[in-house]
Amino acid sequence: MGTLLFMSSTVTSWLLNSVEAQAEVPSTKKETIGFVYEDKESTTALDVLEDSLNRRTYAGDKSKPKPKYRGVMHMMGTLLFMSSTVTSWLLNSLLPTKYHPYYWTLTLLLFAKSLSYFASALLHLFPFKSVKGVTEALKFDLIAIAASIGFTALPFASNYQEVMRTVAITTLFIGGQLVCVEWQFWGHMGLDTPPNRSELPRNVLLVLQFLDTSAKIGEAMAYSTLWKAGIFTYAVAFCLAAPVTARHKEEPFFKQLPWHKKGVFSMHEDFHNVLLIADGIMVFSAVKFLGDKVVGW
Repeated sequence: MGTLLFMSSTVTSWLLNSVEAQAEVPSTKKETIGFVYEDKESTTALDVLEDSLNRRTYAGDKSKPKPKYRGVMHMMGTLLFMSSTVTSWLLNSLLPTKYHPYYWTLTLLLFAKSLSYFASALLHLFPFKSVKGVTEALKFDLIAIAASIGFTALPFASNYQEVMRTVAITTLFIGGQLVCVEWQFWGHMGLDTPPNRSELPRNVLLVLQFLDTSAKIGEAMAYSTLWKAGIFTYAVAFCLAAPVTARHKEEPFFKQLPWHKKGVFSMHEDFHNVLLIADGIMVFSAVKFLGDKVVGW
């Protein structure tokens, strides 16, 4: 766990250092990463973040729109789940030794959620200089979803063998996603899927993994009301995601909804907000399950 924690800290430190390094520009007007800085002796990381919110394309790739607040929720989710990961790790170290094998699974669940949200924040907010960079970030984002789904079932395992079986199955799904994503973008740069490729294999794997994970959690929770609430919320999120997936080159939104505004907030943001609620329900379910079954609260 310490390795995972410090690796995530290393990546975060590298990201911040990269932003600072790329932000130093001469005092003359200079265009970089799609941004234009004027009459500034130096530019801070906050300036780069502001420009990241204001830009409307991904490193020159115009195949997908970028509303102003795209990625902000992902960044907030990253901070939330990463702080929860550290808190879980610290609390776990204070529990009696006999509880450690159970609560490490909760820490791993939170870390997997952190990784997935971090991958999305990286894609939407990092000031990539090339289309290749943003394409690789998209691949990372898509593959990290499998880790987020699979590790959700870890705290609900009844014994060590089931924990290892869940890890093995999740690893297989991650490997499958890696193959599908590489095939989808093989020899292609950009956020759009090439005409002779398809997202279908990757999406089929995601649905199968979600159904498998949901069934495991449902059995452990005796298909309780809390489990049903989580699955229902995920279903709503997936329904919101469908138009976004089908219309990559557009920004699906409804004029009738007061919070929808072109270039600012769309169904993509709705999808991720509802997904965050669903993830929160599952994390709460895991905490409650461990409290009831292990500690005996």
